[in-house]
Amino acid sequence: MTAQLLAGGPVAEAVLDDVRTRVEALAAKGITPGLGTILVGDDGASAGYVRKKHETCESVGFTSQHIHVPADAAPSALDEAVAAFNEDPAVHAYIIQHPVPSGFDFNAALGWCSRRTARCRARRPASRPCSCTTTSTSRAATWS
Repeated sequence: MTAQLLAGGPVAEAVLDDVRTRVEALAAKGITPGLGTILVGDDGASAGYVRKKHETCESVGFTSQHIHVPADAAPSALDEAVAAFNEDPAVHAYIIQHPVPSGFDFNAALGWCSRRTARCRARRPASRPCSCTTTSTSRAATWS
């Protein structure tokens, strides 16, 4: 069997077009989706991925916010960044860019995401729909 090259560009554009349509429908209801990103440290490739996420947000009509946690910050700074996004009504989902420098507990930060999901599933009023999922380069909090 011969390998066949698949064109990813048209698939990506179709997905983004669908997202734009959904964002327009939300905007008609007065809702502007918001994405938050958290970058810990100064990894160049990770910074590039985060930058691309913000560019894509702008292209589809999302707002986006970013928190940079310096590599030499106290480990609790990552938890504080997650807590800030959990409490921000303009942020509907957020991404902790992976990897994080040694000294930071990535899994503990994901525990904050899990608590947010539990609040959502319990239908507590302060929560917004969000769950943690894994991608190849980042852990993401995304709509359920």
